[in-house]
Amino acid sequence: GIIYMPNIVNYLNHRTLALMVETFSTVLGSELHICDADGVCVQTDEIITDTEHLLRVPIRIDEQTIGKLWLRPPAHLTPQASLDFLKLLGATLSSMCTRQQHLRYRTDDLGTLYRLTAQFTGQVDIQDLLDTVTATVVALLKVHSCTIRLLNEEGTELTIQSANNINDANLIMKPIPLEESRIDLE
Repeated sequence: GIIYMPNIVNYLNHRTLALMVETFSTVLGSELHICDADGVCVQTDEIITDTEHLLRVPIRIDEQTIGKLWLRPPAHLTPQASLDFLKLLGATLSSMCTRQQHLRYRTDDLGTLYRLTAQFTGQVDIQDLLDTVTATVVALLKVHSCTIRLLNEEGTELTIQSANNINDANLIMKPIPLEESRIDLE
């Protein structure tokens, strides 16, 4: 599964961040620092101690600070223009990290789908396949239980064909009339 990563260096690599620092510092003609959540600068691996006259903007994902931007305002920009630039850069980095997080979620989802598919390949007996599906869904998706209901021969009820980790025997035995099924209502 996905591990929550509260640090910018877990989303964007040091090389990318250092290149951004170098480029923006050159363009601005002033010191720009990107620091991780612990305050360690990505370009120097040191903590900024002299913060006087530095503007600071947090880099956030889901209300969690994953890093900080520090800028000594350049002489050719007003302090407000410098702060506005820093906020824009912070929002851009936050967006990049959010996209990276979403890509990791999708990659994890696709990996789970691949593992599910690999488990099902080669199954010949339909009941074995259904049992493998419910067991695999519980294990890989880390859900409490899983059932598979199929239409009966008349096409009027959904009956459980496979169940994994279901303790309520009444649930397993009771068919659901198709017209009462949430799936039928959609």
